[in-house]
Amino acid sequence: MNNIIKLALIAHDFPPYNVGGSQRPYLMAKALAEEGIEVFVFTLKEEYYNKTRLNFEYNFNQYSNIHIIRTDIDKKSIFNNSSHYFSLVDDIASRWKKHLIIKIKENSKSVPFDLLLFTCPPFSLAKHAVSVSKETEIPFALDLRDAWSQWIMTPYASYLHYKILIITEKKVIEKAAFVSSTSQQQIKDFKEVHKTNFNNKFIYAPNGFIDFVDQSKEDDSLKVKIIYTGSFYFNPYSQALQTKKWYQKKWYQILQYLPRLEDWSYRSPLYFFKTLELLISKYPKLASNIEVVFAGQKPDWFERMVADHNLQKHVNHLGFINKKEVQLLLKDANYLLITSSKIPNGKEYSVAGKTFEYIAYQKPILAFVNEGEQKEVLKKTQIAHIFNPDEIVENVVRLKSIMENEINLDINHETCNQFKIPNNFSQLIAKLKNL
Repeated sequence: MNNIIKLALIAHDFPPYNVGGSQRPYLMAKALAEEGIEVFVFTLKEEYYNKTRLNFEYNFNQYSNIHIIRTDIDKKSIFNNSSHYFSLVDDIASRWKKHLIIKIKENSKSVPFDLLLFTCPPFSLAKHAVSVSKETEIPFALDLRDAWSQWIMTPYASYLHYKILIITEKKVIEKAAFVSSTSQQQIKDFKEVHKTNFNNKFIYAPNGFIDFVDQSKEDDSLKVKIIYTGSFYFNPYSQALQTKKWYQKKWYQILQYLPRLEDWSYRSPLYFFKTLELLISKYPKLASNIEVVFAGQKPDWFERMVADHNLQKHVNHLGFINKKEVQLLLKDANYLLITSSKIPNGKEYSVAGKTFEYIAYQKPILAFVNEGEQKEVLKKTQIAHIFNPDEIVENVVRLKSIMENEINLDINHETCNQFKIPNNFSQLIAKLKNL
């Protein structure tokens, strides 16, 4: 009797497409395959991705049990381009679903799948998972990289929009075989919002890394390099909408609803810049060798923020670079920078994917983070100097001490190792093997 689990992993973002959402399904496929699970990745044909982002090199040749099935997706139409007011989720799944179902049915004839695992975002995949499961007659599970209804980048169009999404979210979770989440706090939030533990169907499956990286530097310059890679998820206009009074908004924004405030300015380098500006003014000789390098999609507000803090001589943004270039950048870093959003009177729920890439390099992290999951992970690994973003004066004193090597880290390698694949997916692997 053949007991090998056959999994259909549904991932909109997948290599060679190089975005944050590609890393998790890529690592997941590798980890599950190494545990003897046969993985069929359903994703888009490369022609549907931004050509400038097709530089995530990968090689599954050593895995006979990983299969990549690429599909078409319908182009956007005027009906897909409905405004935020009329939309609860993105339009990706509605344009992809028919092509996805055809390919799943086609492949399941020769290889009956035990489960469909939808990794989200895009959250439209979660919404349409029920109908795809029903039409293909295959049970489904969800892998939630973010908090769906509680991922507050901007207010909902109205309270009704929020309530409808909450109802949809609850129904989908209830129908799923299980739900894996990247964050313990995210799981707590889901249970609290819906006032149920969903029969304990949530499992913890954090992001991770493949292996530890040689720490030797190739750049012998005297510069102290602080590196940040990836995105910020901060939009000043959207952020302002969270705190504006109804009479300060445009007429079509008057009914907007905010279930909780989430301040994404803290995810930007704003509070690090405040600290660095004061450090430079107080200790110009110490700060003269500091070079801060950012890599990733460069937002339009970035240069203004740099100029506002007089950091033009110290800060450089390289824009989007490929994976190999990122690796070289991290290898030559003295320190790695990380930030987190802030939920006033609450705990933030997300751990940036770059966190685990940073852990792999075993370089000290300068963590300007608020209460929540990001801070807890870094505290457990003991790989970070943790700063309260709001305590600028205290942060200057601490950063000065770090730069002068007065504060050293005793990294908890055992905890770091828990995020190395397949260790990070241990609960997911156990769940799949017990299907």
